[in-house]
Amino acid sequence: MSYGLLPPRTDRPTIEAVVEFAEKHADGFYENGLGAPVPVVELTLFQGGSEITKLGLNRTFIQHGYWTRETDEREISAIMRRLGVEWPVKENVPGIYSRCVPSSLPRVRSNVPSGR
Repeated sequence: MSYGLLPPRTDRPTIEAVVEFAEKHADGFYENGLGAPVPVVELTLFQGGSEITKLGLNRTFIQHGYWTRETDEREISAIMRRLGVEWPVKENVPGIYSRCVPSSLPRVRSNVPSGR
């Protein structure tokens, strides 16, 4: 499998799954004094051509800016399978980037903290 930028996801069921995942994991972020761990996958959510937010994913955490949240590995695995990404990704390979374009969906709630 090659790694890099994946094609944008525009099908409604996939977008709804990613938005649901983001909203379900919107709370519980903390600022790690040592810095956020490095994600191996980055999901970028767009609405109407404008970036809404980015989420970095690794085996057991979600990153949003400088904020981190631990997450059950099975949940991250499930969303990655939904996106067609072979999971787990080896942590020593270049990242995978996926763009989701929820043009007709409501905005992801902004209770995920922004990087400060």
